[in-house]
Amino acid sequence: MDTSLPVTSNSPDTPNPEPSTLDRILARIEQIGDMPIFSASVNRIRMMSSSQETEVTELAHEIGKDANLTTKLLRVANSPHYVRNNMKVSVASRAVVMLGFDTVRNITLAMKVIDSFQFKHPSINMSSLLVKSYLSAGFIREIAVRSNNPDAEETYTCGLLHNLGEIVVAVTIPDDYLKMRALIQDKNYTWERAQQEVLGISLKQIAQEILKKWGFPAPITQTVTEFSRSGKGPIRNQQQLNAALASYGSRLMDCLYTPETAGAVDYDDLLKGLQDASGLRGDLIDQCLSTSFKMSCDLAEEYGLDKKLLRPKITGADDDPRNKTARTFAYLVSSTAEINADPAALPEGSRETIPEGTSTTAGADQNATPTRKSVRGDTGILVNVLGDITLMITQRTDINMIFGKILEGMQHGVGYDNAMLCLLTPDRARYKARFSVGPSADKLKSYFVRDVSPESDLFSKLTLSGDEVLVKNATDESWRGKIRPDFISSVGAKSFVAAAIKLGEKSIGFFYADTAQSKADITPELYRGFIQLVSQARIALSVRR
Repeated sequence: MDTSLPVTSNSPDTPNPEPSTLDRILARIEQIGDMPIFSASVNRIRMMSSSQETEVTELAHEIGKDANLTTKLLRVANSPHYVRNNMKVSVASRAVVMLGFDTVRNITLAMKVIDSFQFKHPSINMSSLLVKSYLSAGFIREIAVRSNNPDAEETYTCGLLHNLGEIVVAVTIPDDYLKMRALIQDKNYTWERAQQEVLGISLKQIAQEILKKWGFPAPITQTVTEFSRSGKGPIRNQQQLNAALASYGSRLMDCLYTPETAGAVDYDDLLKGLQDASGLRGDLIDQCLSTSFKMSCDLAEEYGLDKKLLRPKITGADDDPRNKTARTFAYLVSSTAEINADPAALPEGSRETIPEGTSTTAGADQNATPTRKSVRGDTGILVNVLGDITLMITQRTDINMIFGKILEGMQHGVGYDNAMLCLLTPDRARYKARFSVGPSADKLKSYFVRDVSPESDLFSKLTLSGDEVLVKNATDESWRGKIRPDFISSVGAKSFVAAAIKLGEKSIGFFYADTAQSKADITPELYRGFIQLVSQARIALSVRR
C-alpha cells in the first residue's frame, strides 16, 4: 500500500491547491528553526556510529562539538546504571568505549528528540507525549534484550520514534492537534477517525515521511505503522518484531499516560500481545516493565525530563491491572525523586497524617528558630539499598528479605537509631514486632506485642487507617490518650515516625523508626528517607497481589 503523502503541485496550468498537512508541518519547522534534532551533527553522529569503519576518537570528536550533548552523555555514563568499579568517566572517548556505539547513538537521538520538542503550550502537555516515547523505547528494548534480539538498540530507536507524528503535529500545528482531541472528547470519535477528519492522513504516515526526510533507513521507518497480527507465536522477522513491539509498547504507554487517546484497547490484551510477539512469559514481561521503568526514572533528568512527569494517571479500581501498574510506577517515581519537605508535596498515600486534635509540631516553640542536628545517615548506603530493593522486587525475592533490607536502609542509610516492622496477627486482634534493628531492638520486640486498640493506641489507629505519623515530642500534652503512658519509659524514644503498610486494601502492619539514643530531631531529610523506604515496601507488596 502506498503510504506517501500527497504532493502539492505548483504547475502554472492549475490553481495553487491548499497546502498538504506535510507542507504545513515542514513550513512550520523551518519557521521555528534551530531544532536540535535537525542539526547536521545528529545525522553525522548517527551515521558514524552505524559505520564499522568509524574510530572511537572520530565519534568522540564529533560528539565533542556539542558541549551540551557531551555534558549529558557524560552524566549518563557516570550514572549507577553504567559506571563500573567506581571509575568516573571524564572524556567523551571513554564514554563511547564504555557505552558502545549503538548505545551512544540512541542516547544522542533520545536527548535531541527531547530537546527539540520541549515546547510550552497552554492546552497541550508536550512533556507527557515525550515521556511516553521515552518510556516505550526503554521498555521494548528490555523485552528485546530478554528475548535475545540481536539488535536491541534498533528496537529502542523504533520505540522512541513510533509516536513522532503525534509529537510533531502537536508542536507545529497545535490548533489541529487540539481539534482532534476535541473530537474525541465531544463527539466520541476514535483517535484514528479524528486524525483523518482533521489532517486527512494518519499520524503514522506523517512520521514515516519525516523520518525518510531525516534519512532513517527503511527497517526503521517501516515499523512506524499500526500493527496487527493474523498469526500466533513468536515473530522471527526482525523488522516485523520491531513493528509489533513498538506498536504494543506505545499503546501500553497510551493506556497509562493518556487513556483518552488509547481508545477501547485493553491493557491486558496489550500485555498478551507482547508475550505472543516476543515469546516471553507474562512474568518476564512484567519484569521488563518494572526494570525499564526504574532505569528510565533514574536517568530521566540526564535526558532533560523532570522525574515527576513519569508519574502516570491513576484511574479506576485499585485491583484493575492497568491501575496496579500505574500505582507501582507512581511509588517508584516518589522513591527515586527528591520529595519536597512540604508534606503537601509528598506522594499520594505517603502524606503525614495527624491524629485528630494534635499537631506534628507538638511541644515545639512555634516562635523559635528550629534547630536541626545533622543527618547521621550515609547517602551512598541509602542509594545502594534502594537499588538493591528495586532489584529484589523485580526478581520476586522473598518478602522477608526485602523487609530486612528496608530496615537496614532506615538505620544505616537514613540515620535512625532504631527501626522495626510490626505485623498484625492473622485474626487482626494483635500486632507484634517481627523484625527490629538498632540498640533498642530487644526493647522494641518486647514492647510491641499489643492488642489492637485504636481508641487509645496511636499505632493501632494508624495501622487500621493506613496512615503515617511523625511525632516530634511524645511527652507533649497533646499526645495524652493517644500514646500509651508506658511508651517512653519502655522504649526510650520521644521522637519517632511510623507508617502503615497494606496488602491490597487490607492493612497488615506498620514500620517504625526513632532517634532514641542520639535524641536528634527528626528533620525533613530523615522523614523523607523513611517514606522512601516505606514506599519500597508498598511496591514489594503490591506486585505480590
